[in-house]
Amino acid sequence: MLVNNTHLTQLNSPKQTIKARVELLRGSTLERVCNCGDLLSEMSIERTGEGKFFGFGICQKLNVSLIDVDRDIELTKEHSIEAVFGVGTDYIYPFPRFFVQDIERDEVSNMLKVTAYDILFQAERYKVSDLGLQAPYTIRAVTAACANILGVPLVYINVDPVTFDVNFPEGANFDGTESVRAALNAISEATQTIYY
Repeated sequence: MLVNNTHLTQLNSPKQTIKARVELLRGSTLERVCNCGDLLSEMSIERTGEGKFFGFGICQKLNVSLIDVDRDIELTKEHSIEAVFGVGTDYIYPFPRFFVQDIERDEVSNMLKVTAYDILFQAERYKVSDLGLQAPYTIRAVTAACANILGVPLVYINVDPVTFDVNFPEGANFDGTESVRAALNAISEATQTIYY
């Protein structure tokens, strides 16, 4: 859990001065900072669970409205966004990086409405056949292959490691056409865990 005493003091204060901003990136290059009070009009983050009875995946969605009166903010699906909160010059990054999915411009007000998702949204693009799994393998091996194809670190928090060591000598019940997101959902249900 993130603990930041500067921000915690502000949250407990009757007069709060926590500011929000979004940072627009192309690759690893910071292209623009949009602060509240200048370009950032509105920001909201939704967390949506997907899964069945015993396991879930949590994908996060970012909705941002940017004021672009001069029409000089150029966003494409190649951009990513960091949602940031700060007190003075002390900023925290409590959310994962979001990847731009949709961009709409209001031609009257020149407001940009941007929808972006965390990396789990991209898990729908890949198939289980892309993972390169060769039987026999374990749930841990499938999980590691999913993390690898998405380019994210794999961290187990408060889980029984034995549940990920279940072996599939002839391979799991995949035909290869399932999305990586469906595979992650199956893993979460089999291990009774939540992934995010």
